[in-house]
Amino acid sequence: MAYTVVEVTRKTSGSWATLQVVRTLQIAPYASEPECIADLLGYVKLVGRRRLVRVLPARDPYYRWLRCTSAESAPIGNLLKGTNLAATGKLQLLARGTADIAVINATYTPPNVDTDDYDRSGGSGGNENTEKEIATETWEFSGRNRPLPNQFLKWEFTNQPLAANISETQAWEIEPHIDYRVTRHMCIRKPTQAILKLLGTINKRVFNIRGESYPIGTVRLDTVSASRRTSTQGFPFTEVTYGFSIFPLFDTIEPGNVVDFVTWNRRFDPIEAYWQRIVWSKRPTRRLHRFDDDMLSQTIGGRTISGFDLLYHPAAA
Repeated sequence: MAYTVVEVTRKTSGSWATLQVVRTLQIAPYASEPECIADLLGYVKLVGRRRLVRVLPARDPYYRWLRCTSAESAPIGNLLKGTNLAATGKLQLLARGTADIAVINATYTPPNVDTDDYDRSGGSGGNENTEKEIATETWEFSGRNRPLPNQFLKWEFTNQPLAANISETQAWEIEPHIDYRVTRHMCIRKPTQAILKLLGTINKRVFNIRGESYPIGTVRLDTVSASRRTSTQGFPFTEVTYGFSIFPLFDTIEPGNVVDFVTWNRRFDPIEAYWQRIVWSKRPTRRLHRFDDDMLSQTIGGRTISGFDLLYHPAAA
């Protein structure tokens, strides 16, 4: 429905850290209020059968980096005009009143830092690569203490073995660890089959996302959480968060002081003093963790999508 807008007043307030604009707008007719509110706050619409597209919140005409983050509306005139006064009970609650115009107080603030990239992208996801670009990410870097077996260690100058079971001489080693969480916003569906088959697997290819890369075998999918949300226009969508564990340790992996990234499939051998792969006695080709590409692949739009890429593709099952 077409509507007209008149800016009645505007108020700008701010400090060195923030800026806010409140605009008072009059719109006519009153029946167009839902459409005007949606245009101010933004909304989500479905294009085709599986693609969600986000229409961004309106910008302030003077401070173009500010977007509308909230809006309050009130009618001006006789709200009961056109209401079915003969209706009673629930029917009266459902009756739609009309008024001459509506007054909207629209508040504009800077975009949220966590979703700024997502807003600039427009919210649409055509394939796994664009979905990666519009996802929200968090990293937590930490070091984990790993106790070393004293019986395989000795003092450097005295050449004496370390005493066992004495806390003062217990040797420790710090292992670097990264908890990486990535959230996909406004998904029409969550890839349930991919999630079930890829939990606990590690990357068979270099793990690339947003210009960063992690070596083969160092990224493991540990957790997945999903929540159903509703857009401002009542459209249901899902937000999916993946929890990856990254093991970025660079250490000796073969005899002769050959160093490389250790990967999740190796364990430290205290006798040989380097990281070795562990395999099953009856099946030497079986590793501790299976590779993502070996567990699942799907053909989508004539392309073969496999492994962790399926977690991001909007059409993956």
